[in-house]
Amino acid sequence: MDENLDHLDTSNFASEHAKYSTQNKCPLGKCKSEMELSPPKEFVGLRVKMRRMHIPSAPSKSQQKVKGFWNE
Repeated sequence: MDENLDHLDTSNFASEHAKYSTQNKCPLGKCKSEMELSPPKEFVGLRVKMRRMHIPSAPSKSQQKVKGFWNE
């Protein structure tokens, strides 16, 4: 992760975290951690914008997103 910090937006980490930085806050093309520091235990990604993540340590951050789904 250290070698890729110029490609990451770590502004949503806790301010006392070693990787916290506001240098890349909100620019286009930078990756931001949606789960902050809670790693998901399960992840299912079927296609773009269709995913489910389960985070046992933070159940409120577990999410299921389905956008633009249609029956084919």
